[in-house]
Amino acid sequence: MLGKLMKYDLKSMLKTIVPLWLTVIALSVIFAIKYWGGAAYNVDMGNDTVDLILFIILFSVALAIVVMNILFIVQRFWNGLLKEEGYLMFTLPVTTRSLIMSKALSALVISLGSLLVATISISIFSFSFIQGAIHMGVFADLWIETKNALLLLQPSEIGEAIVFLLAGVTSFLNGIYQVYASMAIGQLSNRNRFFLSFIAFVGITVVLSMFASLTDMFVFSNSLVNSCISLLENVVLLVIFHGMTEVLLTRKLNLE
Repeated sequence: MLGKLMKYDLKSMLKTIVPLWLTVIALSVIFAIKYWGGAAYNVDMGNDTVDLILFIILFSVALAIVVMNILFIVQRFWNGLLKEEGYLMFTLPVTTRSLIMSKALSALVISLGSLLVATISISIFSFSFIQGAIHMGVFADLWIETKNALLLLQPSEIGEAIVFLLAGVTSFLNGIYQVYASMAIGQLSNRNRFFLSFIAFVGITVVLSMFASLTDMFVFSNSLVNSCISLLENVVLLVIFHGMTEVLLTRKLNLE
């Protein structure tokens, strides 16, 4: 059932954000084509008004993607579980845990998708500048060297990369769950629910900052150990945030 809930959430979000993703990549490709052409003929493209317009559009769409991600994280949970739609969602034959996890995992997928699109866009955009100065064969050589380096990785280095990746993903998920836990606290009020949610978010952030300042004193020289500690901290916080959200929505749900 969790899969069906995620499918419903993702379908709704992707309809809005996929056109933005495609627009960013398309604009990056247009930039690349223009600069490749300019480099081929030794043309200075930096003063072109069209370039400025394209850059403004690209920046605006990229900013829109960031804003849409934040709105998805907040709006899908707030409207889907804490407003009128919540009456329907909580009558479904699913647990509160599944409802929360569906919103969180769907938001994580969209966030990681946006991160991937940003990486692709920046890579295309950057390549358009260096193409004029570097021969295409250099990139083929770079790919071969990178592939060979990956094949020479030791098991410990592969493990470190996996732990580092997991720590990053759980950190993303932590941010989403912190927002959800804050809104779960805010919905306890009949008035100023959103304001109370904001105060709760700020309060949790302050507490986490104080905790981080304490844990920073125990930094080890081994990067794998540090990544494992970071992953463990993220998992503990995820359990706390999810447990807090689930308990509040199960025992103290306020849809007024």
